[in-house]
Amino acid sequence: MGSKPKFQKPRPVAFNLADIDKKFKAGEKVCPETLIERGIIRRMIKRGMRVKILSKGEISCALEFENCLISKQAKEKIEKAGGTIKA
Repeated sequence: MGSKPKFQKPRPVAFNLADIDKKFKAGEKVCPETLIERGIIRRMIKRGMRVKILSKGEISCALEFENCLISKQAKEKIEKAGGTIKA
């Protein structure tokens, strides 16, 4: 018998805080749907694909992040700016 291919989860689409800071104003919600609306993501290519926020750059206003994976350093920067993160 041959070996079966292992199921691999799709890699998340990664973005930096600097990209998000340019497109959003204070108090706005950042989620995959709003990232598509603002043109940061063209579309979710595969079903179940996730978005990951990385820490490159700074964030100048408090934003609400929802349904995004967030790096440890990005989380610190978001919370320092007064933003919130929801699972």
